Amino acid sequence: MKRIKVVVLAVMSICLILNSALVFAKTDKITDGTSNKQNFESKTVQQWQKELKPLFDEIRINKIETIQLRNQLIQLRNNAVAKINDLRQQNGNLTDEQMKALLAPLKDFLQTLKEDKAEIDGQLGNVQQQVVDLRKAKKEQDVTQAKKTLHNIITVQEQRITALKATIEDLEDFLD
Repeated sequence: MKRIKVVVLAVMSICLILNSALVFAKTDKITDGTSNKQNFESKTVQQWQKELKPLFDEIRINKIETIQLRNQLIQLRNNAVAKINDLRQQNGNLTDEQMKALLAPLKDFLQTLKEDKAEIDGQLGNVQQQVVDLRKAKKEQDVTQAKKTLHNIITVQEQRITALKATIEDLEDFLD
């Protein structure tokens, strides 16, 4: 959970830093006496802003959705823990057959939950490499590579969102 927070915070920090750098680097007035390098850099900054802003916006939206899903997952997890504790308290009042009937779905649920957690944990670190690639593309002013890297980040975020939704669905099924 802490790793996810760190990764999300790192991505958001990079987005904010990159966006701030683009805003401050933008030159609105290009005089006739500017060099070709200044014109190129100005066009590159404008190109970055024009082409990459929608991707950064999508990353922000995905981050917000991920946070909402994590909060929902935490709430459902707390509900599941409460349900399991209720089952433990009822343990003395139930027969062996009733306990087996209650434990079978619980074991299946715990196995499914472990698989979902392993899938989410397997995605950790994927964004970190993409952020390094994004920094490199920015340094080289390679808009095409930056786009590719941002699309990769979005893909990882969407996979994470899908995994979180699957886990939430499994928890909701267990609680019903």
